[in-house]
Amino acid sequence: MREKIKDVIQFTIALAVVGLFLHFTGIGCPIKYVTGISCPGCGMTRAWISVFFLKFDEAFAYHPLFWMIPCGVIIYLFKKKIPNMMYQLSMCAAIFMLLAVYIYRLLSPGGDVVTIAIEDGMLYRYLCSVLRWIKIM
Repeated sequence: MREKIKDVIQFTIALAVVGLFLHFTGIGCPIKYVTGISCPGCGMTRAWISVFFLKFDEAFAYHPLFWMIPCGVIIYLFKKKIPNMMYQLSMCAAIFMLLAVYIYRLLSPGGDVVTIAIEDGMLYRYLCSVLRWIKIM
């Protein structure tokens, strides 16, 4: 158990370092930066910042599944005490909920958290640059 708690703490610190790097470089979400499409976890960081300020309605608006993070940590910490079938079912349920919420948010008009703007993605801009370069030749 001690080893798992150490793993969670190390993972949290590594995540914080990566998050700070992405924030200060202006990249933000690397998936959105590359593709122009928000990822399934879009809004999760803002949701947890809202939770820390006890603004649960804001947290739910940013990402309605923000509460899954502590559940996932608890499941990880007690994985050996959970029957394997129950563990597998909980993982499948979590993935299903994340995908269902993601698809719903992508298809909902007027959403400002999850967006599709392919022309803003680095990949699109790169491909356009390559095509312009080919036309010049």
